[in-house]
Amino acid sequence: MTAQPSFGALFDRFIELRGDRTESAGTAITGGLGWLRDTRVVAIAAEQQPVLQPAALRRLIRLLYIAERFQRPVVLWEMRLFVTPDRGGNLLVVDTLRQARTQLSELSVPVIAILGASTKLPTWVDAATADGVVLASPPENPLDQSTKALKFNLQSANTTRQIQTATIALLQQASKIPSEARIRLRVSRLRALAFD
Repeated sequence: MTAQPSFGALFDRFIELRGDRTESAGTAITGGLGWLRDTRVVAIAAEQQPVLQPAALRRLIRLLYIAERFQRPVVLWEMRLFVTPDRGGNLLVVDTLRQARTQLSELSVPVIAILGASTKLPTWVDAATADGVVLASPPENPLDQSTKALKFNLQSANTTRQIQTATIALLQQASKIPSEARIRLRVSRLRALAFD
């Protein structure tokens, strides 16, 4: 695994799932089944930013389908899906990005985003579809004061072990919220951030 040095170490066990059986495997992401102690999750990490390869986006959509089908929470590592492709860009990429964002916002399972492990500072847009956010290696003033307005559950962590503990805690918190309420909150965040 080459997504981030800490991504592989985050899980006690990880089985990578490759390809969508249509074209290539989509090298812009790594994804599969992960175990955080006793919690089984679908784990997805960005290999490169932004994730604009159609094959990688299809792979993401397939992993989200697996999470929904088998009722596994989703852990996103440095996934930045709220980018705008260049004007005149590939319509397939634009459509697939929109489909991925929609599917992510409508998942009935909890979604936790781990951001800030790379050098790029995260923004709230990066976490719009998450029920909880772990800021890895948090900067002094990581984001603005929108946390309360957008109702994010936020935890900071510096080490891989702390990230794992924070992720499990956020998954437990999010699991207590009815899925309909989680979906409504994600959709309202997307509207507040002007994405639909």
